[in-house]
Amino acid sequence: MDKERIFEEIIEAVKNEITQTLRDHITVEMREVIKTNDEKLHGINLRIPGHDAVPTIYLEDFLKDYESGRPVKEIAQAAMDIMREGMNSAPCTDNISLRYEDIEDKLVLQVVEAERNRERLKDLVYRPAENGFVMVAYVVVEENENGNMRFAVRKDMAENYNYDVDKLLDKAAANTQERYQPVLKDMGSVILSGSCALGGINPLKDDYTVSPDEVMYILTNENGLNGAGVLFYPDMQKRIGEILDDSYYVLPSSLHEVIIMPAKSSPDIRVLEAMVKDANRTVVESQDILSDRVFMFDREKNRMIEPGMPERHASERSAR
Repeated sequence: MDKERIFEEIIEAVKNEITQTLRDHITVEMREVIKTNDEKLHGINLRIPGHDAVPTIYLEDFLKDYESGRPVKEIAQAAMDIMREGMNSAPCTDNISLRYEDIEDKLVLQVVEAERNRERLKDLVYRPAENGFVMVAYVVVEENENGNMRFAVRKDMAENYNYDVDKLLDKAAANTQERYQPVLKDMGSVILSGSCALGGINPLKDDYTVSPDEVMYILTNENGLNGAGVLFYPDMQKRIGEILDDSYYVLPSSLHEVIIMPAKSSPDIRVLEAMVKDANRTVVESQDILSDRVFMFDREKNRMIEPGMPERHASERSAR
């Protein structure tokens, strides 16, 4: 049975479950959602009268259950349990004002690779960064130790509310740099602590003595979530070069962090590229992939380049 037929069967089972356990006026809708890295997912929404914010689950999460022989009725019950939990625990967003003055302190930026997000970026507000990356504007609804709830600023939203997009992006950048302090940590400490974010130093504020034995560092933010963007904070790339007293390679290990390797102790660029591609295929979740490409910050030129690419091309690659 093809995937679409499986999804239809699960949706019908969810509808039947709703009529038995929830109010009759709740309806089920299915929609295709383009997530980070242009991943297309099939979402189920519960439409509840009087509520703009509705729980969403993704049918792809249940494919393995179906293929392993789990009864569709059980899958539908599990889906309903997730939806109930979402309705009970999610913050109320029905009355969120989207006027600029009401969201300006909640604006942040998140880095993605333009090429991987070509379809999704058509609808979103973003600012090109260097080497083919862009910074997408988000509104943070709620944030705690377990994660955060946020939504991307869409172009139609900006038009409807008459946002000054440059002003919005400037504010989002300032908020991001203040809200998510950067953390640089050697890989040995990461392994010992079991965390990329705990400990470490703020490379923009703190002094740091590099051990000659360390060949790999993690750069992220204090939360360890969506931390790769700190690489593009003002003066960050130059400061890391000063700390390491060397040019260095940047391995985009995920949206949440990047790996820094001093050039003098790094293996061949082809080995690094193979490492990143292999991790992206076998370890990193598809929505968390940042890039397959490896970069180098050249201290003499004071800029990040893509080895093996013409410099003009590497520095000018950005979303159109």
